[in-house]
Amino acid sequence: MKIRVIEANLKALNPTEYAHFQSLSDKDKEEYVHKNWVKFQVLPAKESLERMNALLHPLLRMAVDKGLTDLIGNELVTGMGRKMMNILEFHEIMTRLAAAVPDRVPKETIQLHFPSYLMLFEAAFTEEVNLIAYLLAVSGKEFYRRKRGSKVPVPISSYRQMQSMRMRDKFNYLAEGGFNFVIEAGDYDLRNAIAHCEYELSTDGIFRYARQGHGSVSLSLEEMDSKHETLLQHAVCFQKSTIQFYVDYVKSAFSTYPEPVRKELLKRLGFHFDELEKP
Repeated sequence: MKIRVIEANLKALNPTEYAHFQSLSDKDKEEYVHKNWVKFQVLPAKESLERMNALLHPLLRMAVDKGLTDLIGNELVTGMGRKMMNILEFHEIMTRLAAAVPDRVPKETIQLHFPSYLMLFEAAFTEEVNLIAYLLAVSGKEFYRRKRGSKVPVPISSYRQMQSMRMRDKFNYLAEGGFNFVIEAGDYDLRNAIAHCEYELSTDGIFRYARQGHGSVSLSLEEMDSKHETLLQHAVCFQKSTIQFYVDYVKSAFSTYPEPVRKELLKRLGFHFDELEKP
C-alpha cells in the first residue's frame, strides 16, 4: 500500500522520478519506499504531537495494564494505519486529478475537498473518537447520554457498544475528559452537510451550511482548505502518537528478547518493524 501512495505522489509531483520508479524491479521498489517513505508523509506539528501524547499515552498504558493489547495492536496500529494509507492515497489521486483541470472555478475547487474530508471524518476521526471514549470508559469515567437535558448513565461493556453511541454524546464525554482539542479538529455539522448534500454553494466558492446552535454559517475556499488541513494533520497526529506508544511498549516489553525474535513478535502483533527504524 505504501508503494501505491508513493506512486500517486510521484505521478502528481515528479513525473521524471515516477518514470524511474516504474522502471525498478519489485524488490528495488520496496527498497526505494523504505529509504524515501518519510519524505511522503504528512507530519504533525511537534506541539500537537506532544499534547496528544500527554493525554493519550496514560490511557494506552492503562489499557495495556488491563490486557487490551489486541485492541491497541489491531484497532489503533494496524487498522488505523491501513485506513490512513487509503486516505492519503486518495488525497494524492485527487491532487493529481485537480492539477489536470487548471482552469476550474472556485465552486469546483471547493468541492474537491468533499470526498476527502468525508473519508477523513468517517474512517479516521470517528474511529479516534470511539477509541478514546472507550479507553476513558475502561479507565472508570462514567459514560452518559443526554436525554431531554438530563444525563443518563450508560454502562459500557465493549468497544462495539461505544461505537454505537451517538457522536454528540461522545463529543461531550471527550470534552469532560480533557480531550477538547480532539473534538475541535473535526466539524460534525460540516460532515453532515457534505454527507447529506444539505448545503448551498455559490459560484464564487462560498459554502453555506447549518451548524447546531449557530444557524447558517459560511466558509470561503481558504477556510475550507484550513478545515481540511486541520483534520488531516490531526488524523496523522493521532496515528503517530499511537505508533510511538506502541513502539515504546514493544521495545520495553520485549527488551530482553533477541532482535530477530522482537521482529517476529511485531509481525504477529500486526506492526511493521521498519517503523522502529525511523528517528
